Amino acid sequence: MAEQDTKLSKTVIVSLVFIGLLAVSAAVVLLWPRGSDTDAVPPETTASQSTTAQDAEELAGIEPSVCGLTPDPDMTVDTPPDQVEAVTVGLVKVPGSDTFGPADQNHDVPTCWQYSQAGAVSAAYTFAAVATDTARLTEGHLIEHLAEGPGRDQMLETLQDAQENDPESLGTTSAPIKPVGYRLLEFADDQARVDVLVDHLETPGNFAAMAVQLVWQDGDWKLDVTETGENYSDMRRVPDPAEFILWEIDE
Repeated sequence: MAEQDTKLSKTVIVSLVFIGLLAVSAAVVLLWPRGSDTDAVPPETTASQSTTAQDAEELAGIEPSVCGLTPDPDMTVDTPPDQVEAVTVGLVKVPGSDTFGPADQNHDVPTCWQYSQAGAVSAAYTFAAVATDTARLTEGHLIEHLAEGPGRDQMLETLQDAQENDPESLGTTSAPIKPVGYRLLEFADDQARVDVLVDHLETPGNFAAMAVQLVWQDGDWKLDVTETGENYSDMRRVPDPAEFILWEIDE
């Protein structure tokens, strides 16, 4: 078993180069022994209070949704939205709706969410779920989901170089995970930070999480990454998911 885990770890590490979002590392994190250093949690923050009416008037500075979804800055996700539908992302289904998105699909990946807390959480779920089918969805993920900047440019350049010169290096490894919960850590102006809880599909009840930074750009939620294309936080084990709000599509 140890030898198998080592091989999986090496393969997943290679795949990380081409996913941008580090959710694929969940396949490794969830196989690590309990009590490892990955049990550490990010600094505790709380979501900002609901926008006041005066603040809402100032939302004229927020770029309108690219697909016409009406913004709802007063919406909260202290409890998950009730009216949802299943949206297939890779090999799993995540919550979506006509209200908060996703409302479109481009390059094989869902796109276009509402400017709202629910829209931000739904986008973060989708970005994590891409890791379940990296061979098919990585390119679309990098093009459609990453915020414009040097990190996105570098990831696309690296991917293109591999496609042209060393396609075998891309591999086909995907992470057997499913987003099942969240913590909204920040929501203000044109940014959000969502801590996404994932469950390991092959060993249910084995949880991990990663906080992702989102930015409202070009009328949609995008994944904000470093200049080298990495996420700002690492994937970590979650021994007890009690602090998360559970929200998933039953399959």
